[in-house]
Amino acid sequence: SLTTTDRELRDRATRALVLLGDRHPRALFGCVVESIAFNDPYVPERALAAAYGVCMRQWASRSVVGDLTDALRVLVPNILALVLRQDALYSTWHTLTRGYAIGIIEVYRLLRPRSVSASDREMLKPAAWHAQSPFRDPNEITKEDVEDPERAIRSDFGNYTIGRLTDNRENYDLTHQEYAGVP
Repeated sequence: SLTTTDRELRDRATRALVLLGDRHPRALFGCVVESIAFNDPYVPERALAAAYGVCMRQWASRSVVGDLTDALRVLVPNILALVLRQDALYSTWHTLTRGYAIGIIEVYRLLRPRSVSASDREMLKPAAWHAQSPFRDPNEITKEDVEDPERAIRSDFGNYTIGRLTDNRENYDLTHQEYAGVP
C-alpha cells in the first residue's frame, strides 16, 4: 500500500506500520532496512517515517525503552551505512527521508548517548556531498537549451500525455488538427 498513488491509503498504510512497530519494533525496523533499496522513493520515505514515529512515541516510556533500544542497535548502523554516509549506496537528497533517518538516530542517541561515533554524528548535519542534485547547474544551461522548446517535449510525452488531451486522435497522428494546435 506504500506504493499507491492514493495518498489517503498511503497514510493509512504508514499508520499501520507505526501500530505494528509499537508492538514489534524489530519487525518494523527489519522492514525499514529492506525498504531502503526499494525503487519507489515513497516506500523508504514512509517506512522511515513510521520507524521515526515509533521512536518518538516510545523513547521515554520505561516499559518499552529496552526493546526499542535493542531494535535501534540494529537499525541505526544500517541507516548510517545505507542512507547517510558519504559512500552510502542509497544516499538521498530527499529532505523528509533524510530527516526521518536523522531523527531515528537522534532518538537512539537520547537512549544511548555514546552509541554513535563522532564521525557518524557528522552525518546528522546537512552536507553538500550527501547526494548529487538531479538538476543541472544553471551556469551550464546554454542559450540553445532554452530557445528550442520542441526538445522539451519528447515524442512519448507529446504523443501520450499531450495527445490524449485531444478528442478522436490516433497515437502518433501528428497532423490531427486539434493536436497540432496545442502550443
